[in-house]
Amino acid sequence: MEISIEKYLDIRFAHLEGNLNELRSDVRELRGFKLWIVGTGIASFIGVILIIIGTIGILQSELSGIRSQMSLYQSQLNAQMQTFTEYVKEVTQPQPSKGGTPSKK
Repeated sequence: MEISIEKYLDIRFAHLEGNLNELRSDVRELRGFKLWIVGTGIASFIGVILIIIGTIGILQSELSGIRSQMSLYQSQLNAQMQTFTEYVKEVTQPQPSKGGTPSKK
């Protein structure tokens, strides 16, 4: 049983075409996987950036609140110090004598 060269080449090329189609589909899958990896990386990067920006925003708002509380505390402290200073001035001023002690001459 002899197989002609044409049939042999047809069978051989059919087998090679099948391998080539298989390789092409593998390459497409790899391109898709590569694009998926790149897309996932970009999305992760954007997510991390958004988390950092959000954290910075929260910290800035907290810092602003702390500053306003410290300003209020400082103004209250200044008012108390002013009141205390006025009290000390009033207490330490010499009182006019009521004639109880004679003056030395």
